[in-house]
Amino acid sequence: MTLEQRLSDGNNTAVLCSHNTLASGDMDAFMLRTDTGHGLLARYRRMQASRDLDQSIKHFERALDLCPMDHPYRPVALFNLANVKFISCQTEGRHLDLDTPISVFQDALDMRPTGHPDRPVTQLHLAIALLSRFAKRGFQRDVDAAEELLSEVLDVCPANSHTHRAALLAIETSALHSTASIDVHDLGREWPTASMPPLSPNQLMGRAQGCLWRDDPHELDEVISLHYDALGYYNTMHTCRGQLLSNLSIMLHIRFERRDNAGDLDQAIALQMEVLALQPVSHTDRANSIYQTFMRKSHPHT
Repeated sequence: MTLEQRLSDGNNTAVLCSHNTLASGDMDAFMLRTDTGHGLLARYRRMQASRDLDQSIKHFERALDLCPMDHPYRPVALFNLANVKFISCQTEGRHLDLDTPISVFQDALDMRPTGHPDRPVTQLHLAIALLSRFAKRGFQRDVDAAEELLSEVLDVCPANSHTHRAALLAIETSALHSTASIDVHDLGREWPTASMPPLSPNQLMGRAQGCLWRDDPHELDEVISLHYDALGYYNTMHTCRGQLLSNLSIMLHIRFERRDNAGDLDQAIALQMEVLALQPVSHTDRANSIYQTFMRKSHPHT
């Protein structure tokens, strides 16, 4: 699905990109399991039906089974499974089972070394799981490890990023509670986005489409912010990342057209260059990406 919209110069065309699945049968199966798992988890959050949560876990387990130890998508599968198992422990009060998601989060972190773009968000989730276990079982080593993880997150993440804000909130929240009074449900209420995925790519596309036709500055700013949050969640190996980068580039270009902020245009160009880097020469969307990059680079700063 695409959406075309003439920009203000009347010549170049912006296309909001939809997610394209990989050709590989194994990767198609992996993405189907992963997307279904996320869909069931999102429905669970809305409806609170435990069956949806159980089915979500099963799909993420099957996705992990498709990824051998050296597969580049394995850390993604580990992270997704750890996240949904952690949520299951929270909602069902099975605090003794927290060892399982903590172990799986650690496995994902081990596959994302220092400098990996998805290491901070993995550290954040592992730290929250450790603080939850500390709240119920009082292991000082858990809170010490969590503080070390969160400190590293704060060191490497921009201050205005979703991950940095969540890490700060985690530190502040844990400092406010004693061992006896911390409750995992309190943590969930106080930083709900820390362990919750952002809007799906299709949901983001729906929000972005509205910005193409309505000149609402606040809505446009929010959609841009949501795209940045999504990029922090959908890691560099996720196949929808190119879609998110391209659509964020378009949103920034639109904001440049409406507000004449050169910084937005520079960022839009940088993002479009990143999209090109993700597309091999044979990629069906590469020609359009090259065109979009050229048009933005040729746009004069006023």
